[in-house]
Amino acid sequence: KDKLYYLWSLERRDRDQDFTRTPYDTPLPDTSNYHGYYLSAKLTWDVNEKNRLNLYYQRDPIDITNAFGRFYYAFVDPTAEQIQSQGGNFWNIRWSSIWKNNLFFEFFYSDYNGIINFFPQIESVLWSGLDLGGTATYYGYNNNQYYSNRDRQDWRASLSYIQDTSIGTHNWKFGAEITKLDNRVMNNYYSPFG
Repeated sequence: KDKLYYLWSLERRDRDQDFTRTPYDTPLPDTSNYHGYYLSAKLTWDVNEKNRLNLYYQRDPIDITNAFGRFYYAFVDPTAEQIQSQGGNFWNIRWSSIWKNNLFFEFFYSDYNGIINFFPQIESVLWSGLDLGGTATYYGYNNNQYYSNRDRQDWRASLSYIQDTSIGTHNWKFGAEITKLDNRVMNNYYSPFG
């Protein structure tokens, strides 16, 4: 009793955007769908009077259709559209411990994995052409798939010592931190010439 606490939240993220494509003489109305959610959860466990454990998790996937049109709608034909998929998973663990009345220890680890990917919205259209004429209109330019992955891990450990002296109280802290980063990007290109 009174040793385990938790909370969680879930938020839908829907933000559709209507826009008008203007690569031709006749404007073309369209919609970009922005769908996803934000999830977070936290768990706190008071193991005993001197030890506490915290766990945290977060996730926020988002898919955006007509991604190019959403940002560059004046120059993009529907055949050139791509879907943007993004979001990450993040979690951490923290252990806090009182070793003595004036000696404290803390350990922390976190792990993050995130993506930003682009791929053709119409998979059958990989290359139809590219018009860089007077209007700089892009069409049928689905010759590219972009995938990126970002990983990060952090380890931290610290020891705090509180010292009372005749001239006051001093807080000494010693610790170490390690961070590992791994970023990967892959592009797939499709040539019309084979």
